[in-house]
Amino acid sequence: MFKKPLTQQQLQAELDRRVRERARGPYSLYQSSAVPQPVALPGRDAAGCNWTVISPTNQTPSALPFFDLIITQLMREYDLIQG
Repeated sequence: MFKKPLTQQQLQAELDRRVRERARGPYSLYQSSAVPQPVALPGRDAAGCNWTVISPTNQTPSALPFFDLIITQLMREYDLIQG
């Protein structure tokens, strides 16, 4: 599957957009949560992704499954490029 290339800043913006878009109903308490920072991996992981995220230290543990769903989808769609 072809993945679209994004810079770290573009990937961060897309992650933020999707979090804000999906933070409704029971997830609305995550609307103002800090969005994890994407960082490049030295190579591809077992799932074929070349990036991961660093969660902010102030992240609410209950928010992790919410973010994991969004991040997993982004990892299927995008590659992180330098720039």
